[in-house]
Amino acid sequence: MSIMSNESVGSPVQEHPVYIANDLQWIGGDLETLGNPNNYVNQEGQEIITVNDAEIAPWTFTGLPTSQSPKAMIRRSNIQFMVFYGEEALEQFREPPRTTSVILNLPLVIVRGNVPLMSEAKIENFLDFWKGDFIPVSEASLYYLAEAPVKLINTSELLYVNTRLIQSYVQA
Repeated sequence: MSIMSNESVGSPVQEHPVYIANDLQWIGGDLETLGNPNNYVNQEGQEIITVNDAEIAPWTFTGLPTSQSPKAMIRRSNIQFMVFYGEEALEQFREPPRTTSVILNLPLVIVRGNVPLMSEAKIENFLDFWKGDFIPVSEASLYYLAEAPVKLINTSELLYVNTRLIQSYVQA
């Protein structure tokens, strides 16, 4: 009988370039995931996510300095949105068969892009059909309601919005 070591199997831990925004900070770095990052963002029972080689910039109203950290632990429930921009994460994303264009209003940003319509969902109730806290938004444009001391992205092929922090939305 032979036992395979972890080295021969390969580690399920991956790192994917990401930007994350919460109420206080804009964080850039490498999101540490177990497997596909598009599944990982909605993994149940996980309250803290880790970003390696983190650059942390406060929103202008905080008065805090920009800083670097080897690891930043972020409470997932407070994340407003996260942007995946690395090729590997984008390649692993599976575009849903049905989407609609919306404008989502969050506390610090307005996002315009395409969201999935699952099953029999309509624009009025599409969030009721979504499983998980983060919904993917493809072909997104971002309009910030606050500034940060770093250059913020204005478009993204793929980002995830925290459904619990959507204050309102309209069909675009």
